[in-house]
Amino acid sequence: MEMLRDVPCPSCSKPLYQTGPVDFAASIFGGADEVPQIVVHKQGDFLRCRHCSMFVQMNRDPSPATGQGLEIHPSRRFLAKIPGEEQ
Repeated sequence: MEMLRDVPCPSCSKPLYQTGPVDFAASIFGGADEVPQIVVHKQGDFLRCRHCSMFVQMNRDPSPATGQGLEIHPSRRFLAKIPGEEQ
């Protein structure tokens, strides 16, 4: 089985999310704090870092083997807030 791997936030270098197999039952019934929420915006998809609160731009990464996934956008762009959104 594939091991989980931390993907660091481009802003603070602390773990932004983990790659690897996802236990959906754990994410729904108790491990939800470990699964970052995807923010869908007209400027793209973002994950909010739970450590530094920056919004990190993400790319949708379709994969035939695993279905839909996300990866950090090649620009490694992050924002303090998403323009046009009230925080």
